[in-house]
Amino acid sequence: MDEAAFTRATEAHRRALFAHCYRMLGAAPDAEDATQDAMLKAWEARGSLASETSLRPWLYRIATNVCLDLLAKRGPRVLAHQAFPPADSGTPPRPFLEEAIWVGPAPDEAFEGAERVTLALVAALQHLPARQRAALLLRDVVELSARETADALDSNAAAVEAALQRARITMSKRADDAEASAASTVDPDLLDRYVAAWHARDASALVSLLSTDASFVMPPTPIWFQGRDAVVAFVRARLAENAFLLVPTRANGLPAFALYRAHPEGGHVAHGIQVLEARNGAIDAIHTFLATKDDRAFRLFGLPIRRPAV
Repeated sequence: MDEAAFTRATEAHRRALFAHCYRMLGAAPDAEDATQDAMLKAWEARGSLASETSLRPWLYRIATNVCLDLLAKRGPRVLAHQAFPPADSGTPPRPFLEEAIWVGPAPDEAFEGAERVTLALVAALQHLPARQRAALLLRDVVELSARETADALDSNAAAVEAALQRARITMSKRADDAEASAASTVDPDLLDRYVAAWHARDASALVSLLSTDASFVMPPTPIWFQGRDAVVAFVRARLAENAFLLVPTRANGLPAFALYRAHPEGGHVAHGIQVLEARNGAIDAIHTFLATKDDRAFRLFGLPIRRPAV
């Protein structure tokens, strides 16, 4: 392939490579960086591509090894309840953790069709050793052959098969939690009432929308709340201090909102990305991924950092 054809061919795989890197790394910013790094490495190594028909497994080999290099330098990402016990509703706000330990959201547009990418499933993958995770994803999600997977991992078929079986056993033990973590479709009326409660700054209106054991998490702060009463008490205090605007979006196959906080000088500024989980007709979990200084999550979702007054 000439340069133009090579660029077109590799760019056609960018979204799928991002999804693979996201499952490997557990965070969209990491996945974006890894995907870009993999594309650059592919360009630099284009002379080693045997044929156009081998492009796909060749790209996944490069991307997987970029991810494995990153994972060798840091621990796995987790969900809040896996790292800290729930806090009392009267617990004061805490500063952001400097270390990036959280599984984060990714926009639905980053994935193909009905790909399974719920937060719980991505978090479950993070519990696998890195090479087991890679073997599982390359074989069961990307659907490379045993030989292609072995080549991608610089290994042999027997070693890959052993890693794959161990990964499948581990994931089967976590499957119930991952699969039952959330409903991908939520009653639109429930969502409308949820938004109305935030816009009206009416925490009491949230009571009927939440399950008894609902949770509220706020990465990257090391604090989260369990139980409807604790969640409502915390939200009530926040709504007393701030006015918020919720803008619908989608993340990880789930209903989500861009959460903006009213600014004293007018308009609204990015506050976080909320991802909702529902069960039995009630909101069961509110994941509020607070905006950091670089506000990168909003950019990845194609969202503005500031919104003018309506």
